[in-house]
Amino acid sequence: MRVPEVFVALVGGASAVLGSPVPQTTNTGNSTVYSFADSCNGYKVNQIGVDVWLSASCRNTTGDWPYSQINLDHCIANNKGTMEAREDGYFGRTCDRMVMHGIPPVLYAFCNNGHEAMETVLDIGGFVDNDNGHLHCFGYYGEAY
Repeated sequence: MRVPEVFVALVGGASAVLGSPVPQTTNTGNSTVYSFADSCNGYKVNQIGVDVWLSASCRNTTGDWPYSQINLDHCIANNKGTMEAREDGYFGRTCDRMVMHGIPPVLYAFCNNGHEAMETVLDIGGFVDNDNGHLHCFGYYGEAY
């Protein structure tokens, strides 16, 4: 698998910021019709200890763009070195070096498979959505300011 240049340049705890994503329709198990990227911009991911935070400015019903953040540990699991969408998966305990890249919003990380860390990718737009300015996954709501 070819690693995008932005991923190579940002490995080591930095975060990538993306803006003005192109709308896309997704069909998910989270009752999400649209990705959060359809109504959020400036999204980025940061890992602080074992917590992995997705943050963005997300449009709400009044037309404002509050800043929202959600702990992705409530949304993603590490399944033998591969990230997967799962409620309360707490993947931040066994994955690191995370960056966001591209549209749809793809999360790149290195996750331990029990023997070594391996590269894994996950389109988080399929299960993270924007609910009136709040990032949301599997019934868990992030904060909005």
